[in-house]
Amino acid sequence: MPVPTVSSRPSFISGKRMANWATRPVASDFLEMVTHNDNQQFNLQEVPIPDNSSFIGKTLIESKIKELSEIKILAIQNKDGKFNLQPRSNTIINPGDTLVAIGTKDQVEKIYGMN
Repeated sequence: MPVPTVSSRPSFISGKRMANWATRPVASDFLEMVTHNDNQQFNLQEVPIPDNSSFIGKTLIESKIKELSEIKILAIQNKDGKFNLQPRSNTIINPGDTLVAIGTKDQVEKIYGMN
């Protein structure tokens, strides 16, 4: 059985969250709201891009994701696990990418309908 790393232990995670709340209360409250509150309209979402997606090979602007769904793409994780933390409109969508987005449930469902 693998030994958990320090950064994956609950006490480390809790301590880090408490330190963030103390030093960045507004940002921490925002992240808490969009990640842990089921009553909020907006949530962080993961949108995996399947190999047969019509988005593949298109830039974010060409895909019209933002235009048609009104969702905000915050980051893109590629199939190797690397993150693009500030994707621009000319960022190309590749097979195996996962879009990290913020939006409503309806907005996310629009992306699945487009994809």
